[in-house]
Amino acid sequence: MQKALLKCFVTVLVFTNMVACAKKDDDKSPVRTATATPDKQLTTPKADAPKATPIPELKGADATKPQVAQPDAQKKDQAQAQTQAPAQTPAAAGAQDKKEEKKAEGDQKQTEQKQVEQKQTEQKQAGQQQEQKGATKKPEAKKDSANTNKDTQFKGKPTGLAEDYAAAGDDYLVEYISQQMKSIKDKAVQKRNLLAAESIESIETKIDSKTGDVIVTLNRTVGKTLKKEMLGGTINRAGITRLGSENQNLRGKFVCMDEDQAFCQTAVLDIEFGKGADKAIVKAVLRKTAADFFWTRPTLETASADFKNLFDLFDNSERRTDVDNSLKTILVESTEIINGRSHARVTFVTEGGQVMSMSAPLLLPRGSTGLTNVRMERNIRFESLIDIMLIQDVKTGMQQALQNAQLVKVEGGKFLTIQLEVRGQKRNEKQAITVRLERIHPEIKMIEK
Repeated sequence: MQKALLKCFVTVLVFTNMVACAKKDDDKSPVRTATATPDKQLTTPKADAPKATPIPELKGADATKPQVAQPDAQKKDQAQAQTQAPAQTPAAAGAQDKKEEKKAEGDQKQTEQKQVEQKQTEQKQAGQQQEQKGATKKPEAKKDSANTNKDTQFKGKPTGLAEDYAAAGDDYLVEYISQQMKSIKDKAVQKRNLLAAESIESIETKIDSKTGDVIVTLNRTVGKTLKKEMLGGTINRAGITRLGSENQNLRGKFVCMDEDQAFCQTAVLDIEFGKGADKAIVKAVLRKTAADFFWTRPTLETASADFKNLFDLFDNSERRTDVDNSLKTILVESTEIINGRSHARVTFVTEGGQVMSMSAPLLLPRGSTGLTNVRMERNIRFESLIDIMLIQDVKTGMQQALQNAQLVKVEGGKFLTIQLEVRGQKRNEKQAITVRLERIHPEIKMIEK
């Protein structure tokens, strides 16, 4: 019985050791989740090997540091983390690479665009600086030339101011030339001509009857400045003068229109501004004629000495008394710019050398019957007297006695009515004589069409 119990104890002990050994072997084997099938060998798919992570290159001070080996526990944790992390498929990796490539291409394009824009900006700034530098380095001669060219480029809108001025003659010249200017078909040329005509404030002409020299002085508005320019030439046998100027963009022609050209009392003036497409033409009729007078005899009850002297001047002239205080001549000069202003100057010269001279624009209100009321400027233009008397013989006593001269009426370019005022007997009193002048126009040549 004891032997039987001992045999059972040994059997139990051996069995227990076998169970313990089997359990120890199972702990060393991996866990299998797949179920084996009959007649087929159980296979386990190999997991994708994790990609090796490149070790960054050591630089600087780190390059001299020794690399410390990782402990086994740390290695085991890293291997377990790599095993648990989901492996990236090749398709996903390719998509990610393409996405990164597109992003890199977009960034590169934006960078290139910014560089192009920056380069364009730099070029533009450099060009502006070059222009400014070039403008400051232009010589003075070129600046003057540019300003001269600018003067010839008439811009703006014509005002039609010619309608506010009266005619200065009663022949066909003005009407004929006006039709010539209107017949120009090019509207741009017509506009430039009108603007050029309106820019001229006045024209003064000096003719030397001995030499035939002609000097024309223009007073015209350039921008907001009144500018004086001169042209000159010499009359040939045909009565034509080619006028030149220091300004290369200014030239003209002076043509005597009298049948008897000894005095050139009537002339047509052509002026050209600019050249080529910027050229503008202005025409004017110039007259320097004698005149007769008519007056209304005033009373002399309370006449001052100045008024009595003025009264005697016209009284002696009317009765044709040959004394110093009588009129030797009455000279009326006029300038009539086609599509522009008209202007007149009246000069009285006595046998004794006294001179009274006054000038005014021939303004005539639209719709008027000829009545106007323009104050005349009292000044003597000695150039007008060269063919009449010696300058040293000019006396100005009567001119200084004049207190005022007024242009009262303009009739058909032939009649001018003016009023001359001098001091009266009483303080601040003025006395006046009204004189009506009739211009004596010479016969003129017919223009060949």
